[in-house]
Amino acid sequence: MLIMDTGLKFLPLGVKLESDELSHLETIQESLSRLTNRRQTILHCTFYEPISSTAIMYCGAVLYRVVAAAQGVIINWNAGNMLCSFLAARALLETFALFWDCHRVIKKGVESGDLNAIAGKTIRLAFGTRDGKLLEELSELSALSESATNILTFVNKLDRGSEEPTFRWLYDKMSERCHPNLHGTLLMYGEVDKMEKVTYSDRYNAASNFRLLVTTFGLVEGVELMLDQLDEWIEDVDGLERMM
Repeated sequence: MLIMDTGLKFLPLGVKLESDELSHLETIQESLSRLTNRRQTILHCTFYEPISSTAIMYCGAVLYRVVAAAQGVIINWNAGNMLCSFLAARALLETFALFWDCHRVIKKGVESGDLNAIAGKTIRLAFGTRDGKLLEELSELSALSESATNILTFVNKLDRGSEEPTFRWLYDKMSERCHPNLHGTLLMYGEVDKMEKVTYSDRYNAASNFRLLVTTFGLVEGVELMLDQLDEWIEDVDGLERMM
């Protein structure tokens, strides 16, 4: 069963965009609509092929998380909640970084026929956690679950693997606005003039913040492309498993 698109779109809210920016934004929103429609309420897996099944389960959950984060960027922006829009955007970037690493390993594994590499990566991502109690409760799955890797490891990998390494820069910009420091307080909500008067607004620096959010929001296109490729590669993994 598929879940249908809710038709979410950014409201300009006073930000003036050029025609090419509007066109690009429309393209990204169409990609989000397709991802939203792509989600399923039930995925049928078989543990006769545990590697491909784990990859399918993980991709299905990542799809839900990407859509939720991307929708959060739009909903919070439209509601005038800049902080929560940045929090959702950073979550989207983090998810993209992990998924990019998974995509990379599965691609190499399919090309080389290395099922162990694919299994190790998908299992670590799907079952990784820093919840010590949960790790104890999953003792019977101790071979599957382990302490989750710090997110910066994946962001840095993504940055190094990109033709134009800007992902760490973008992540740091997001984090500055998510933390209660200068960018997350005075530069987000306040403006101090020469007369030492402070003017507060939840729309301060709206245009530059909006463009930063849209840059991160654009990662949904990359997720869609990776999912299209992974659909084919997971079939190849399934075929390799059946031959074992």
